[in-house]
Amino acid sequence: MFEVITVTKESREYVELYLKLSRLNLNFIDGKFKKSIEAEEFKHRKERKNDIITVLDNIINTDFLYMRMIDEGYFFILCDEDGYIIRLIYNNKLENYFKEINLAEGVSLKLESSGINAVSLAMEYKQQYQICGNDHQWDILENWYCTAIPVIDYANALIIAYLDLSCVNCQKIDYQSFILRNIVKCVEKALTYKNKLYTIESELTSIDTAIIYWLAHGMERKDICKVMHIAENTLKNHIKKLRILLKANTDAELVFRATKVGIIDLY
Repeated sequence: MFEVITVTKESREYVELYLKLSRLNLNFIDGKFKKSIEAEEFKHRKERKNDIITVLDNIINTDFLYMRMIDEGYFFILCDEDGYIIRLIYNNKLENYFKEINLAEGVSLKLESSGINAVSLAMEYKQQYQICGNDHQWDILENWYCTAIPVIDYANALIIAYLDLSCVNCQKIDYQSFILRNIVKCVEKALTYKNKLYTIESELTSIDTAIIYWLAHGMERKDICKVMHIAENTLKNHIKKLRILLKANTDAELVFRATKVGIIDLY
């Protein structure tokens, strides 16, 4: 069931985080974000998240609805698991505004760096949150309407990133939250698929791939043995391994599954 929590200054979560910041003697009065990470470290962080960045870009750039939202002023902020911005997706009309407030890759949105915001809420409580306008702790965000959600690597049961969808002076927050959750589900599904493919490919040899290729092109087993200069028992053992790996019961199913996960391309 779809559930997103809206936080106001009266909410339990807000009070808890406000008290936490008070104990750390942290105030947010400056009108600009600040980078708190060295360039080289940020470069490594971004490289480690290349898969999720690529997946997110592909999802956004190939969907008319998401591109239209960006044209209307919505923007996406992808943070790594520690809250550092590793990707900003926005319309160029926002570029001067972002420069003015210093919102850029490398900036941290975690609680200690940027106060109570959608990303810091999602980081602290590990679920989707939305926060609107003046309910932000920091004045710089008083016109922002934001929702953020963790991105989960289900293969390893880890939160690997946080994705925020925000707009300035636009209050369609519920619609915005639903859209964000759908995008994150697509991202997580694509990453699970990639992880599965990496696992399979790591166990494949060049002989395995060649066998699948020839099977896909309708070659008989005896002819595959001749072309590849291997014994029938060797071929039989490789196919047995491939069927187990790809959970296939027949050669035809083996080819189908190999094509589906991208091991071979028939086109």
